[in-house]
Amino acid sequence: MPDIFISYSRKDSSQALELAERLRSSGMGVWIDQSGIEAATSWSGEIARAIEEAAALIVLLSKDSVASDNVVRELSLAFEKKKKILPVALSDDFTIPHEMQYQLAGIQRAKLADFDGIVRRS
Repeated sequence: MPDIFISYSRKDSSQALELAERLRSSGMGVWIDQSGIEAATSWSGEIARAIEEAAALIVLLSKDSVASDNVVRELSLAFEKKKKILPVALSDDFTIPHEMQYQLAGIQRAKLADFDGIVRRS
């Protein structure tokens, strides 16, 4: 069972994969779609299972991720399942859309550079 599910935009994949490796190096189990979902696999089913099994969801926030329908869905599903949610800002050049505001209301964001803070809160 993974400790962390990382939700991100494909355009932020280099930062997402770097974070995943750092988390794994610190001993955490991480689920991230880094190689693509296998052919003939139900994408939505695999994602839903991974979120359900994870203890927490890290949502990487950027102008691309907040515009991603998939990131919005993953965040909503984690919220509905009462998972711990940690928003991690990759930059400051985004605005949280209405579709994500309720799930992120009142949650302090971490910056990607604050790895120790991310680990403590995950």
